[in-house]
Amino acid sequence: MLNNQPLNSFKYFLVCYFNISTNYNDLSSLGLDFRKSESNHRKEELLRELEFLQSVGDWEFVQRFVREYGMRDLNIAQAQEMLDILIRVLLNTES
Repeated sequence: MLNNQPLNSFKYFLVCYFNISTNYNDLSSLGLDFRKSESNHRKEELLRELEFLQSVGDWEFVQRFVREYGMRDLNIAQAQEMLDILIRVLLNTES
């Protein structure tokens, strides 16, 4: 099911913001940079994709996706936390 989802904005975030050159502890600030820099369309699309991934709860898929496009390994707790943080930042409930 998830393998057919393009997740273009999540992929874009991983490649351009949360890549191997960044630190996991900087995730909130990277999300803020994304929120401040990207178009409303891109932000809304990323939020939809993250909420979809969260609702499905296939954390192994999220781990593989992050490994492929962000070139980093996350454990399941980190994958869940990553989506939580980014959703809060995109909803502007965390600054």
